[in-house]
Amino acid sequence: MEIYFSIGSTNGTVDNPCIETKIKKLYNKKLSELLKKKNITDNDSEELNLLKQALEIFDFPSLRLQCEINKIESKNMVLIKRKKDELVVKINNITIIEDIYINDKR
Repeated sequence: MEIYFSIGSTNGTVDNPCIETKIKKLYNKKLSELLKKKNITDNDSEELNLLKQALEIFDFPSLRLQCEINKIESKNMVLIKRKKDELVVKINNITIIEDIYINDKR
């Protein structure tokens, strides 16, 4: 399972100022959609689960520091994916976090 989204600013306006805020918004949006759906697919539940795990597991202050160290600014593409029993974060194709182990080995 992979989830792509953007963070940062464009044209001087802040669209999604923070990866944590964006993940929370995506999680709440997906949860709201699923509560309205009659048939929930495996992909739907896997996406919701991945977002939930990201919120529970990621050390967001450390993640923000890694973004600063790697000079990640303005408009950025973010990838969160599950790789076996790990969560991985890539921003603009730079691996920021890898080897975050999770209990749920879907």
